[in-house]
Amino acid sequence: MLMDNNQKAVVIIGGAVAGSEAAFQFAEKGYYTIIIEKNAMPYGKIEDGLPKWHVKLRNREINRINDKLNHPLVTYIPNTELGKNLSIEEVINWNVDAVVLANGAWQDRPLPIEGIENFVNDGVIYQNDFIYWFNHQHEPDYKGPVYQTKNNTIIIGGGLASIDCAKATMFYLVNKALNNKGINSNLFEMEHGINKVLDKHNLTIDDLDIEPCTIYYRKRCIDMPLTPQEIDSPEALEKAQRTRLKIIEHNKTKYLFKVRERAAPVAPIVENGLLKGMLFNNTFVDDNTYHKIENDTFEVRCPQIISSIGSLPVPLPGLTMDGSVYQFEDEATCRLKGFEQVYALGNAVTGRGNINQSLKHATAISQLIIDELANQAPRNTSVKQVEDQVRQLQQRVAYNGDYSAWINQHMPVRLEDMIEH
Repeated sequence: MLMDNNQKAVVIIGGAVAGSEAAFQFAEKGYYTIIIEKNAMPYGKIEDGLPKWHVKLRNREINRINDKLNHPLVTYIPNTELGKNLSIEEVINWNVDAVVLANGAWQDRPLPIEGIENFVNDGVIYQNDFIYWFNHQHEPDYKGPVYQTKNNTIIIGGGLASIDCAKATMFYLVNKALNNKGINSNLFEMEHGINKVLDKHNLTIDDLDIEPCTIYYRKRCIDMPLTPQEIDSPEALEKAQRTRLKIIEHNKTKYLFKVRERAAPVAPIVENGLLKGMLFNNTFVDDNTYHKIENDTFEVRCPQIISSIGSLPVPLPGLTMDGSVYQFEDEATCRLKGFEQVYALGNAVTGRGNINQSLKHATAISQLIIDELANQAPRNTSVKQVEDQVRQLQQRVAYNGDYSAWINQHMPVRLEDMIEH
């Protein structure tokens, strides 16, 4: 759709949950809205971070994103990565009214253990890479990183993502062991409970020669960040703690992994240059803060460690960071320091993978930005300049502007369809 000379315009980096919601909010207010997406499809962690057993949830969120990006005032530019194919300075020079970062948090928080960086992808796997592999390794044309699931894997973390890593590990181990016994199963059956699948065949985890993975958490299970509710009273805290414990016990029972609470990793165990495990320090918790108990450590020997301690936004050239997060000039609107019209929202700000939280944050911040821009005179934006830039970027990736046709062309093979057929 051609821009009107007096029409406001916005560029949004990333088209997943937060980006598509922001695009819809701006488009509904009459903004010419441009989505720049680094992948072919705009689904972000719905596609690459939400474990693939969540078929109904994934499809529902994909449909919501598609509906929003099919808005007549939204135009889409796929396969274009900020900082690689396009700089933030180039986008700003388009002279649009706002540039909004909705590019998520794709960089794993580094495991803060001296020397551990020497074993990344050689004994240590980070959660984002692991789940990406788990989600896509069934695809015939998959060319990403390749990992193996192993007995007695250590998972360091304590949130929902660490549970996902434990489930994925157990699904893979159990499915392989059952197949070796001539028993057909799949992760969709096991998602209803590995315990139920084994009971069905009169088997135990020991019968399959599987040593379950274990989540090691530095605090208590009742402190795990498994519930999003506000904690504003002792009663609310007690309720949240009961819920957290119920969630972890329910998952342990169904998926047969283990949890070791009050254990903080302190050093890798290295022998002959190879990672052989992790040294942990026992801890105690006081006022929601964990403390290491002096001279109280224990070793855990293992073939593999998965780190699941959180995600951070990927640093982008030209943007000011405050440590590992974006630095803001205005906290209310999430306007970045040093820029008049660059903002951020969603998981890029919150660092949380929760879909509803990302959606709510995107809605709220978009409205604040719209309100702020309503009080400003329209920028002297050249219609031709913006449209020419958009068209050039679309032509570079052979995108003809038909969003639905592009999505149908690039939708990957689904495991559930492969199993069904």
